[in-house]
Amino acid sequence: MSSKKTFPNDFLNQPVHFSLRFDAPRPAHENMACDETVLHSTIQYCTIPIPNTANTGSSTASFSIILRNYGWTPAAVSFGYHETIHSRINLHAIKKDGLDIVRRFSGGRSVLHDQELTFAIVFPLNILQNPTHTGAFTFCSELFMHMFNSFGITTHMITRPHRPATHDCFNTASQFELVDTQGRKVVGSAQRITEGVVLHHAAIPFKQSSFSLSDYLPVPKYCINNDFIDKYSDKTFTEMQQLLRTVLFTILPSAAEEQSPAPTADLLQQYTNESFLFRK
Repeated sequence: MSSKKTFPNDFLNQPVHFSLRFDAPRPAHENMACDETVLHSTIQYCTIPIPNTANTGSSTASFSIILRNYGWTPAAVSFGYHETIHSRINLHAIKKDGLDIVRRFSGGRSVLHDQELTFAIVFPLNILQNPTHTGAFTFCSELFMHMFNSFGITTHMITRPHRPATHDCFNTASQFELVDTQGRKVVGSAQRITEGVVLHHAAIPFKQSSFSLSDYLPVPKYCINNDFIDKYSDKTFTEMQQLLRTVLFTILPSAAEEQSPAPTADLLQQYTNESFLFRK
């Protein structure tokens, strides 16, 4: 169940510009480098010039909430920034199956990325009415709750963790994450706040993968299933992204669709560097 607040205005302390970016599937290191490029750009500039649509010949400056949607090719296993993985991961099995492996800039647990809609949401923390980690997480979950509602899926935000904690993100539902009508997790979330700017990662599977995280890590075998997968498992990524585009412009009618910046060369190198991947 959503809160009684009106989304998004009641969660913000000022008008903002929503920038929506819909990217094609990329390799894991490119996805993470692109997300961090957006993060550093927001840290550096904070305000982004927004074209004035009133034909006044001028432009205005506003804080922006950037929502980037993308997929993965090939499938990949990602790890939270603070996870130690070197002694746990079966690299031979990952390479044999042709998967990518990458460390995220955000926190959280391990995620198998395959048939899913992935999101990176980037925004300055101080635009929120509640400018805290909890406030940022709640804001993003409210966005996804409205999104699922437009997809015809009922979800609610949990107030306490579900199931024993494991290294498998989807086998544990943390506080403020979303579950379906049967209590099954629908979004895998991770967040990091750097220099006052939020990077919120979210993974939303729409069909079951032929791979299993338990084949690569010592985690319980867990088959992801929920109301969203039940309804949309016959769709392709391209079809789901087109549906998503329609849904997001319904929720955020004043948003603009914009291009993602090219990831910087140094970040592309960082995310392919084994010393970063296997950092302790």
